[in-house]
Amino acid sequence: MRLRKKDFPKKIGIFHFAGLGDWLLLAPALKAIRNRFPGAKIYVYGYRQLDYFLKNSKLVDGYSLYPDYSVFKKNFRYDDKIFMSTFSGFFRITHCRQHVVALTGKIFNVDCSRISPELPLTYRDEKFGREFAQRCKDRLITLSAFTSQRMKEWDKKRWEKVIRHYRDYVFVQIGHKTGANNRIQGTVDLLEKTTLPQAISLVKYSRLFVGSEGLFNHIAQVCGTPKIVLWGAGSPLNFGYTHNTLNIYKKISCSPCYLQPYQKCRRQSGFFKNTAKCMSAISVAEVIDAIKTMLESPFDREMTFSDRFAISRNLCAACNHKEKCALDFFSVRFSDLFVFQAI
Repeated sequence: MRLRKKDFPKKIGIFHFAGLGDWLLLAPALKAIRNRFPGAKIYVYGYRQLDYFLKNSKLVDGYSLYPDYSVFKKNFRYDDKIFMSTFSGFFRITHCRQHVVALTGKIFNVDCSRISPELPLTYRDEKFGREFAQRCKDRLITLSAFTSQRMKEWDKKRWEKVIRHYRDYVFVQIGHKTGANNRIQGTVDLLEKTTLPQAISLVKYSRLFVGSEGLFNHIAQVCGTPKIVLWGAGSPLNFGYTHNTLNIYKKISCSPCYLQPYQKCRRQSGFFKNTAKCMSAISVAEVIDAIKTMLESPFDREMTFSDRFAISRNLCAACNHKEKCALDFFSVRFSDLFVFQAI
Protein backbone atom coordinates (compact mmCIF):
# COMPACT_ATOMS: atom_id res chain seq x y z
CA MET A 1 0.00 0.00 0.00
CA ARG A 2 1.44 3.37 -1.10
CA LEU A 3 0.96 6.26 1.29
CA ARG A 4 0.93 9.90 0.36
CA LYS A 5 3.51 11.94 2.23
CA LYS A 6 0.81 13.81 4.12
CA ASP A 7 -0.44 10.44 5.43
CA PHE A 8 2.95 9.39 6.82
CA PRO A 9 2.76 8.70 10.57
CA LYS A 10 4.05 11.50 12.76
CA LYS A 11 4.48 9.39 15.89
CA ILE A 12 4.31 5.72 16.79
CA GLY A 13 3.79 4.37 20.30
CA ILE A 14 4.88 0.82 21.14
CA PHE A 15 3.78 -0.98 24.29
CA HIS A 16 6.40 -3.73 24.69
CA PHE A 17 5.55 -5.85 27.71
CA ALA A 18 7.78 -8.74 26.70
CA GLY A 19 11.33 -9.98 27.14
CA LEU A 20 14.65 -8.96 25.65
CA GLY A 21 14.46 -11.72 23.06
CA ASP A 22 11.13 -10.34 21.86
CA TRP A 23 12.75 -6.93 21.52
CA LEU A 24 15.34 -8.39 19.12
CA LEU A 25 12.44 -9.74 17.07
CA LEU A 26 10.76 -6.34 17.02
CA ALA A 27 13.91 -4.35 16.18
CA PRO A 28 13.96 -5.18 12.42
CA ALA A 29 10.48 -3.67 12.03
CA LEU A 30 11.52 -0.53 13.92
CA LYS A 31 14.56 -0.16 11.68
CA ALA A 32 12.39 -0.58 8.59
CA ILE A 33 9.93 2.01 9.93
CA ARG A 34 12.81 4.41 10.61
CA ASN A 35 14.05 3.95 7.03
CA ARG A 36 10.63 4.36 5.44
CA PHE A 37 9.33 7.16 7.68
CA PRO A 38 12.44 9.09 8.82
CA GLY A 39 10.28 11.92 10.13
CA ALA A 40 8.20 9.73 12.45
CA LYS A 41 8.86 9.74 16.18
CA ILE A 42 8.96 6.31 17.86
CA TYR A 43 8.19 6.03 21.57
CA VAL A 44 8.47 2.83 23.62
CA TYR A 45 7.21 1.73 27.02
CA GLY A 46 8.38 -1.57 28.51
CA TYR A 47 10.05 -3.51 31.29
CA ARG A 48 13.14 -2.10 33.01
CA GLN A 49 15.36 -4.79 31.52
CA LEU A 50 14.93 -3.09 28.12
CA ASP A 51 17.07 -0.19 29.30
CA TYR A 52 20.24 -1.88 27.97
CA PHE A 53 18.92 -1.92 24.40
CA LEU A 54 17.05 1.39 24.52
CA LYS A 55 19.47 3.80 26.16
CA ASN A 56 21.81 3.99 23.16
CA SER A 57 19.34 2.99 20.47
CA LYS A 58 18.95 5.09 17.34
CA LEU A 59 15.62 3.39 16.65
CA VAL A 60 13.60 5.21 19.31
CA ASP A 61 13.09 8.88 20.09
CA GLY A 62 12.02 8.37 23.66
CA TYR A 63 11.15 5.68 26.16
CA SER A 64 10.09 5.10 29.72
CA LEU A 65 10.13 1.95 31.81
CA TYR A 66 7.53 0.25 33.99
CA PRO A 67 5.70 1.67 35.93
CA ASP A 68 6.49 5.11 34.45
CA TYR A 69 4.08 5.99 31.62
CA SER A 70 5.56 9.45 31.11
CA VAL A 71 6.76 8.85 27.53
CA PHE A 72 3.16 8.21 26.45
CA LYS A 73 1.61 10.88 28.67
CA LYS A 74 3.85 13.54 27.15
CA ASN A 75 3.40 12.52 23.52
CA PHE A 76 -0.05 10.95 23.13
CA ARG A 77 -3.66 11.79 23.79
CA TYR A 78 -5.86 9.29 25.62
CA ASP A 79 -7.69 8.33 22.42
CA ASP A 80 -4.50 7.71 20.42
CA LYS A 81 -3.74 4.13 19.39
CA ILE A 82 -0.72 2.31 20.84
CA PHE A 83 0.79 -0.75 19.15
CA MET A 84 0.85 -3.92 21.28
CA SER A 85 3.95 -5.98 20.41
CA THR A 86 3.27 -8.81 22.87
CA PHE A 87 1.49 -11.08 20.38
CA SER A 88 1.71 -14.38 22.23
CA GLY A 89 0.78 -12.73 25.52
CA PHE A 90 -2.63 -11.91 24.11
CA PHE A 91 -3.03 -15.20 22.21
CA ARG A 92 -3.23 -13.55 18.82
CA ILE A 93 -0.81 -15.73 16.87
CA THR A 94 -1.64 -19.18 18.24
CA HIS A 95 -2.64 -20.39 14.78
CA CYS A 96 -0.50 -18.05 12.70
CA ARG A 97 2.11 -19.68 10.47
CA GLN A 98 4.26 -16.59 9.95
CA HIS A 99 7.52 -15.84 11.65
CA VAL A 100 6.90 -13.02 14.12
CA VAL A 101 9.41 -10.77 12.31
CA ALA A 102 7.47 -11.14 9.07
CA LEU A 103 4.19 -10.66 10.93
CA THR A 104 5.38 -7.40 12.48
CA GLY A 105 6.54 -6.17 9.10
CA LYS A 106 3.19 -7.01 7.55
CA ILE A 107 1.34 -5.18 10.32
CA PHE A 108 3.37 -2.01 9.72
CA ASN A 109 3.50 -2.54 5.95
CA VAL A 110 7.31 -2.60 5.88
CA ASP A 111 9.81 -5.21 4.65
CA CYS A 112 11.92 -6.66 7.49
CA SER A 113 13.41 -9.59 5.59
CA ARG A 114 16.77 -7.90 4.93
CA ILE A 115 17.22 -6.29 8.33
CA SER A 116 18.81 -7.72 11.46
CA PRO A 117 18.99 -6.17 14.94
CA GLU A 118 22.17 -4.71 16.35
CA LEU A 119 23.91 -5.76 19.57
CA PRO A 120 25.72 -2.88 21.29
CA LEU A 121 29.04 -4.34 22.50
CA THR A 122 31.99 -2.27 23.68
CA TYR A 123 35.60 -3.19 22.95
CA ARG A 124 35.96 -4.40 26.54
CA ASP A 125 32.91 -6.66 26.23
CA GLU A 126 34.17 -8.09 22.94
CA LYS A 127 37.55 -8.74 24.51
CA PHE A 128 35.97 -10.58 27.45
CA GLY A 129 34.24 -13.17 25.26
CA ARG A 130 37.09 -13.49 22.76
CA GLU A 131 39.75 -14.13 25.41
CA PHE A 132 37.50 -16.52 27.33
CA ALA A 133 36.97 -18.56 24.16
CA GLN A 134 40.70 -18.55 23.41
CA ARG A 135 41.44 -19.98 26.84
CA CYS A 136 38.95 -22.77 26.11
CA LYS A 137 40.81 -23.58 22.86
CA ASP A 138 37.72 -23.72 20.64
CA ARG A 139 35.89 -25.98 23.10
CA LEU A 140 33.53 -23.36 24.54
CA ILE A 141 29.83 -24.24 24.56
CA THR A 142 27.46 -21.70 26.11
CA LEU A 143 24.41 -23.10 27.90
CA SER A 144 21.23 -21.26 28.85
CA ALA A 145 19.10 -23.86 30.59
CA PHE A 146 16.77 -21.66 32.62
CA THR A 147 14.39 -18.95 31.46
CA SER A 148 11.74 -16.70 32.95
CA GLN A 149 9.17 -19.39 32.16
CA ARG A 150 9.47 -22.65 34.07
CA MET A 151 7.57 -24.57 31.41
CA LYS A 152 10.25 -23.84 28.81
CA GLU A 153 12.89 -25.60 30.87
CA TRP A 154 14.33 -29.09 30.47
CA ASP A 155 15.10 -31.26 33.49
CA LYS A 156 18.40 -30.34 35.15
CA LYS A 157 19.48 -33.98 35.61
CA ARG A 158 19.13 -34.54 31.88
CA TRP A 159 21.40 -31.59 31.18
CA GLU A 160 23.98 -33.09 33.54
CA LYS A 161 23.92 -36.37 31.61
CA VAL A 162 24.52 -34.50 28.36
CA ILE A 163 27.43 -32.57 29.86
CA ARG A 164 29.05 -35.72 31.26
CA HIS A 165 28.94 -37.18 27.76
CA TYR A 166 30.98 -34.23 26.43
CA ARG A 167 33.65 -33.93 29.10
CA ASP A 168 36.19 -32.63 26.58
CA TYR A 169 34.18 -29.44 26.09
CA VAL A 170 33.75 -26.47 28.42
CA PHE A 171 30.08 -25.78 29.12
CA VAL A 172 29.55 -22.28 30.49
CA GLN A 173 26.19 -21.67 32.12
CA ILE A 174 24.84 -18.17 31.50
CA GLY A 175 21.60 -16.47 32.42
CA HIS A 176 19.94 -14.68 35.30
CA LYS A 177 18.50 -17.45 37.51
CA THR A 178 20.68 -18.16 40.53
CA GLY A 179 20.42 -20.60 43.41
CA ALA A 180 21.61 -24.13 44.08
CA ASN A 181 18.67 -25.65 42.20
CA ASN A 182 19.70 -23.89 38.99
CA ARG A 183 23.39 -24.78 39.01
CA ILE A 184 24.16 -27.65 36.66
CA GLN A 185 27.04 -29.90 37.69
CA GLY A 186 29.92 -30.01 35.25
CA THR A 187 29.48 -26.45 33.99
CA VAL A 188 31.41 -23.26 34.61
CA ASP A 189 28.76 -21.39 36.58
CA LEU A 190 28.45 -17.79 35.40
CA LEU A 191 24.80 -17.33 36.37
CA GLU A 192 24.44 -13.63 37.22
CA LYS A 193 28.24 -13.35 37.35
CA THR A 194 28.50 -11.49 34.06
CA THR A 195 26.85 -8.41 32.67
CA LEU A 196 24.41 -8.90 29.80
CA PRO A 197 26.98 -7.56 27.26
CA GLN A 198 29.58 -10.02 28.58
CA ALA A 199 27.12 -12.91 28.26
CA ILE A 200 26.34 -11.81 24.70
CA SER A 201 30.06 -11.77 23.94
CA LEU A 202 30.44 -15.31 25.30
CA VAL A 203 27.69 -16.52 22.97
CA LYS A 204 29.26 -14.68 20.05
CA TYR A 205 32.66 -16.37 20.44
CA SER A 206 31.50 -19.82 21.55
CA ARG A 207 31.80 -22.91 19.37
CA LEU A 208 28.14 -23.76 19.99
CA PHE A 209 25.13 -22.54 21.93
CA VAL A 210 22.64 -24.96 23.49
CA GLY A 211 19.62 -24.21 25.63
CA SER A 212 15.92 -23.61 25.96
CA GLU A 213 14.17 -21.11 23.73
CA GLY A 214 14.70 -17.61 25.07
CA LEU A 215 16.87 -14.51 24.80
CA PHE A 216 20.16 -16.23 24.05
CA ASN A 217 19.05 -18.26 21.06
CA HIS A 218 18.02 -14.96 19.42
CA ILE A 219 21.42 -13.52 20.34
CA ALA A 220 23.15 -16.58 18.86
CA GLN A 221 21.24 -16.00 15.62
CA VAL A 222 22.31 -12.37 15.38
CA CYS A 223 25.93 -13.37 16.12
CA GLY A 224 25.93 -16.26 13.65
CA THR A 225 26.74 -18.82 16.36
CA PRO A 226 25.60 -22.41 15.68
CA LYS A 227 22.87 -23.42 18.10
CA ILE A 228 20.64 -26.17 19.40
CA VAL A 229 17.33 -24.95 20.77
CA LEU A 230 14.85 -26.93 22.87
CA TRP A 231 11.26 -25.80 22.38
CA GLY A 232 8.35 -26.15 24.78
CA ALA A 233 5.49 -23.66 24.98
CA GLY A 234 6.57 -21.76 21.87
CA SER A 235 7.01 -22.79 18.26
CA PRO A 236 10.12 -22.52 16.06
CA LEU A 237 7.79 -21.68 13.18
CA ASN A 238 6.89 -18.35 14.80
CA PHE A 239 10.01 -17.57 16.80
CA GLY A 240 12.77 -19.88 15.56
CA TYR A 241 15.46 -20.05 12.90
CA THR A 242 16.92 -22.56 10.47
CA HIS A 243 20.40 -21.27 9.62
CA ASN A 244 23.13 -23.05 11.66
CA THR A 245 20.34 -24.35 13.89
CA LEU A 246 18.91 -27.62 15.12
CA ASN A 247 15.46 -27.16 16.66
CA ILE A 248 14.24 -29.94 18.96
CA TYR A 249 10.48 -29.60 19.18
CA LYS A 250 7.85 -32.11 20.27
CA LYS A 251 4.52 -30.97 18.95
CA ILE A 252 1.77 -32.53 21.03
CA SER A 253 -1.97 -31.89 20.94
CA CYS A 254 -1.81 -28.70 23.03
CA SER A 255 1.29 -27.11 21.50
CA PRO A 256 2.20 -24.41 20.91
CA CYS A 257 0.38 -23.00 23.93
CA TYR A 258 2.51 -19.85 24.51
CA LEU A 259 2.09 -20.06 28.26
CA GLN A 260 2.98 -16.91 30.14
CA PRO A 261 5.23 -16.89 33.26
CA TYR A 262 2.22 -16.65 35.59
CA GLN A 263 0.46 -19.64 33.99
CA LYS A 264 0.94 -23.33 34.75
CA CYS A 265 0.97 -26.17 32.29
CA ARG A 266 -2.05 -28.42 32.69
CA ARG A 267 -0.21 -31.35 31.11
CA GLN A 268 2.85 -31.60 33.31
CA SER A 269 4.88 -34.77 33.19
CA GLY A 270 4.25 -36.94 36.23
CA PHE A 271 7.83 -38.23 36.36
CA PHE A 272 9.55 -34.84 36.07
CA LYS A 273 7.76 -32.55 38.49
CA ASN A 274 6.94 -29.09 37.12
CA THR A 275 8.18 -30.04 33.65
CA ALA A 276 5.86 -29.56 30.69
CA LYS A 277 4.99 -32.74 28.83
CA CYS A 278 6.36 -31.38 25.55
CA MET A 279 9.74 -30.70 27.22
CA SER A 280 9.95 -34.03 29.06
CA ALA A 281 9.35 -35.78 25.71
CA ILE A 282 12.81 -34.60 24.59
CA SER A 283 15.31 -37.36 25.36
CA VAL A 284 18.93 -37.12 26.47
CA ALA A 285 19.99 -39.13 23.42
CA GLU A 286 18.38 -36.60 21.08
CA VAL A 287 20.32 -33.72 22.58
CA ILE A 288 23.58 -35.69 22.60
CA ASP A 289 23.12 -36.59 18.94
CA ALA A 290 22.22 -33.00 18.07
CA ILE A 291 25.41 -31.68 19.68
CA LYS A 292 27.47 -34.30 17.83
CA THR A 293 25.87 -33.27 14.54
CA MET A 294 26.53 -29.57 15.10
CA LEU A 295 30.12 -30.05 16.27
CA GLU A 296 30.93 -32.17 13.21
CA SER A 297 29.15 -29.94 10.69
CA PRO A 298 30.88 -27.10 8.85
CA PHE A 299 29.14 -23.79 9.34
CA ASP A 300 29.40 -20.24 8.14
CA ARG A 301 29.01 -17.45 10.66
CA GLU A 302 28.46 -14.99 7.82
CA MET A 303 24.79 -15.19 6.86
CA THR A 304 22.84 -13.74 4.02
CA PHE A 305 20.15 -11.30 5.08
CA SER A 306 17.38 -13.78 4.36
CA ASP A 307 19.03 -16.32 6.65
CA ARG A 308 18.71 -14.03 9.64
CA PHE A 309 15.12 -14.97 10.34
CA ALA A 310 14.38 -17.56 7.66
CA ILE A 311 11.47 -15.41 6.56
CA SER A 312 11.04 -17.19 3.24
CA ARG A 313 10.42 -20.52 4.95
CA ASN A 314 7.51 -19.23 7.02
CA LEU A 315 4.97 -17.94 4.55
CA CYS A 316 1.53 -16.77 5.57
CA ALA A 317 -1.14 -19.47 5.41
CA ALA A 318 -4.89 -19.07 5.36
CA CYS A 319 -6.27 -19.04 8.89
CA ASN A 320 -9.13 -17.59 10.88
CA HIS A 321 -6.97 -14.58 11.82
CA LYS A 322 -5.99 -13.67 8.28
CA GLU A 323 -8.46 -10.83 7.94
CA LYS A 324 -7.23 -9.39 11.25
CA CYS A 325 -3.56 -9.20 10.32
CA ALA A 326 -3.63 -5.40 10.42
CA LEU A 327 -2.29 -2.67 12.66
CA ASP A 328 -5.70 -1.87 14.20
CA PHE A 329 -6.07 -5.44 15.46
CA PHE A 330 -2.80 -5.13 17.41
CA SER A 331 -3.48 -1.67 18.81
CA VAL A 332 -5.37 -0.29 21.79
CA ARG A 333 -6.23 3.20 22.99
CA PHE A 334 -3.66 4.77 25.29
CA SER A 335 -6.28 4.98 28.05
CA ASP A 336 -6.83 1.19 27.83
CA LEU A 337 -3.19 0.50 28.71
CA PHE A 338 -3.97 1.23 32.34
CA VAL A 339 -6.32 -1.74 32.27
CA PHE A 340 -3.52 -4.02 30.99
CA GLN A 341 -1.17 -2.71 33.68
CA ALA A 342 -3.65 -3.73 36.36
CA ILE A 343 -4.07 -7.30 35.06
